[in-house]
Amino acid sequence: GEVPEEYVSKLMAQEKPILDSITDSIFDIESIEDLDKYLN
Repeated sequence: GEVPEEYVSKLMAQEKPILDSITDSIFDIESIEDLDKYLN
């Protein structure tokens, strides 16, 4: 599916350690809302 623009902006603003955490958990992320625990 498509990622909402709000989340694209949040992802682009993240530091590498946060992005690494998201990548490590990519198969556990089932919905766009699951990203909130990494982006907040």
